[in-house]
Amino acid sequence: MSWFEAKEKCKDKIILVPHGSIEQHGYHLPLKTDAAIAERVCEEFYNSKEIVVAPVIEYTGVGREKPGTIGMDEGPDIDILRTIIKDILKLKPKKIVFFFGHNWGKRSEERLLPLKKDFGEKVVFIHSLSWLAEKEGIIETGGHGGEGETSLMLFIDPDSVKMERAVNDIWPRKGPGHMTSESGVDGYPSKATKEKGKLMLEFYIQKLKEATVE
Repeated sequence: MSWFEAKEKCKDKIILVPHGSIEQHGYHLPLKTDAAIAERVCEEFYNSKEIVVAPVIEYTGVGREKPGTIGMDEGPDIDILRTIIKDILKLKPKKIVFFFGHNWGKRSEERLLPLKKDFGEKVVFIHSLSWLAEKEGIIETGGHGGEGETSLMLFIDPDSVKMERAVNDIWPRKGPGHMTSESGVDGYPSKATKEKGKLMLEFYIQKLKEATVE
């Protein structure tokens, strides 16, 4: 869209923002994994004139234990999100829904509290739901670069997945700061299948529907 088209088409619509990262996902998945998943989920969900999908956000707050990871520190990423929200609100949408392909971890809700306080029900945040897909029995295990993310990538972008390089690995649970495994994987990508990826995508889309229903 041009700016003029965006002004007309976004007013009173739900604006869906795919939010990912550029970071390591083991030996077998591309750096773009989180961004690719978020963008595909949002594009697949685009089935209504009430929805407008924004460009994907790729550079976010991430850990930098492995080369190739590109992002920003915690704090600035929240400030940037605040600016993005304010700019989108100039288009006068009904609601803004962020879908996070990158899971910020247990502190994510706490970090987003200031934004929720400032913008209220106008803005909704949905996090990566591999843990919930595990609970629902869609996959056996979750984890970073593990069964869930690998399955999704096998379904949406199979040419980018190098399963012959995949290793099962677990992040150290003790130690100073944020630590990753040697491969960067925290999970069991060997359990991943294209069929599970299709089920994961459908599951994520259903959760988006639930979040956007008035």
